[in-house]
Amino acid sequence: MKLYSFFAFLSIVLIAISMTSCGSIRKGVITKKTFAGPSSTLPYQMYYPKTKGDNRIPVIIFLHGSGERGSDNIKQGIHVVPYLTSKEVQSKYPCIVIAPQCPENDTWSPVDRSSWKPKNDAEATEPMKNLFKLVEQIKLDKKVEPNRIYIIGLSMGGFGTYDALTRDPQMFAAAAPICGGSDVSKMINYAHVPLWIFHGAKDPVVPASLSDDAYKAFVAANGYVKYTEYPEGGHDVWENAVREQGFLDWLFSQYKGKEIR
Repeated sequence: MKLYSFFAFLSIVLIAISMTSCGSIRKGVITKKTFAGPSSTLPYQMYYPKTKGDNRIPVIIFLHGSGERGSDNIKQGIHVVPYLTSKEVQSKYPCIVIAPQCPENDTWSPVDRSSWKPKNDAEATEPMKNLFKLVEQIKLDKKVEPNRIYIIGLSMGGFGTYDALTRDPQMFAAAAPICGGSDVSKMINYAHVPLWIFHGAKDPVVPASLSDDAYKAFVAANGYVKYTEYPEGGHDVWENAVREQGFLDWLFSQYKGKEIR
């Protein structure tokens, strides 16, 4: 092999490697990436659909629960993510799915677990700060539909979903907190964002009363909200929630500034 041919071959190999690295976007598969914030990093999984044409793509931010915290960039994709990135869903609702991973000893939102009172007057946690910066980065993609960014969270991520809405009421077109809780006094600030709340009536971890309180507060704030409580459901109702009849139709019909009830 001539020398220039060898280097040409080597260049092709290096390009191929770089295209399959963690830093590249691979369409149609889940890619593991890391966002570098000012003082810390945030691992995340990203699914970018294969799409044709110039149609813009909606985005789902998924916040996991406390059991999936860490730095392996794997555990946060155990629940819900496989369904959202499945052929069943993506063939009908092509969307970008972002699943960040909260560090082991941190949380999406400042919550007093002894009383389940979200401390929304407290400063945002470091993972939440990084999440907002990540979303702003994703919005720079010209294929992204900035008016169709949705957020779904379970358990600790359910609290984080409410917290995210409190901190930036204009970012999201709709939200689905599952088995979470909120500072109900702040819900007036994002009453324009449609919510679909889910909880298991027999949840032994996070009391279902927290979702019931959130529902009543949102109604009182003249917000649009749906509440599904599973009578026999425990804490792990998230897979039921995302498969709830009509849920995805409802979610993907929401546009920021033009909510379809």
